Parts: sequence; structure tokens; C-alpha cells
Amino acid sequence: EKMVKLNVGNLRLAMKAGLWTVCKKLFASQKEKSDKHLLEYLELEEDSENHAVHYAAQYGATMTIWETMLNADPSLIKRKGKNGRTVFHYLAEANTTYPDTVAILDFICTHLKDDENSYPEYFYELFATKENNTLMLPLHYAAACRASLPLLKKYVEFSQRGKSGEIKQREETLLLERDASNL
Repeated sequence: EKMVKLNVGNLRLAMKAGLWTVCKKLFASQKEKSDKHLLEYLELEEDSENHAVHYAAQYGATMTIWETMLNADPSLIKRKGKNGRTVFHYLAEANTTYPDTVAILDFICTHLKDDENSYPEYFYELFATKENNTLMLPLHYAAACRASLPLLKKYVEFSQRGKSGEIKQREETLLLERDASNL
């Protein structure tokens, strides 16, 4: 277990430094042991705040790294990181530094769709998740960080379908009810 924790520390350090070839080798060494071992490796968090998927989003991981993580377990995307941030908060923040984030978002979207071309229930909720301190949605992060227009458009689309879309619909219904009662 001590060796696994050391390796997890090495993984986080390599991700923070953008050493994606090293990350790929670390993943391969865990996968050699077993798929279950790789999954446990990706689940562990050294600082009890961020998971590997958050570091990947924050530091511009390559498509190979994303493929390895999501092939091991697509639900890794659901993990909340520091201050309740989702992967999509980090992707928005990284978009100005790492322009491949739109391609990464497209890959995540494609990877999560089921046979009926639908997303899992939790997918839209991730775009409606507010960061704990600032109460900002991923869309707010994208706007504040001056993300690219293609990324902003996708975030708007997904945000409208999540809880924020439901809230907007409820607000519109309440306004209509209020207006109707005044007649």
C-alpha cells in the first residue's frame, strides 16, 4: 500500500508538470498488474481534494491520458475536486492555456454517450454544479477565463439541459402563474 501511495504521488507530480509520457508509463505499470489495479490507482487521492481527472483537465492532458482514464472507468468524470469543482470547471479554466480542451470535451461527450446516443443522468448535472466558494458554474468559469467561443457554446448548451435549465423553466412557470393570478 505504501508503494501505491508513492506511485500516486508520482502520478500527481507528473500530471502537474505536464509529463504525459511519464503518466502513460505509470498507467501502463498499474494496468500490467490488472485493470482493477489501474482503477484503484486512479481513484486514490493524495491530497483528498483532486483526482487524476481534475489534474488532467487542469494541466492539459493528452488524448491518450483521457482515453486511458475513461476506458478504465467513465464515471471518473463524476468526481468532485477541490471546492466542489467538476472536471468541466477545470477544462474551462485551462482552455486559454491548452486549446485542445474543446477536443477533450468532444471526446468526453462521445465516450459517455450510450447506445441510444444519450448521456447519463449525471452528465448535465455536472454543468449545473456550483463551485463551493464562488458559487460559479462551469459556464461562469468559461466566461470569466475567456474560454474560446466553441467551448462557451457547448457549455451553454449543456448548462441549459442541466439543473440550471430546470430552474429557469420553473422560474418562467412561476412568472406565468403570477401573471395569470393578476388577471
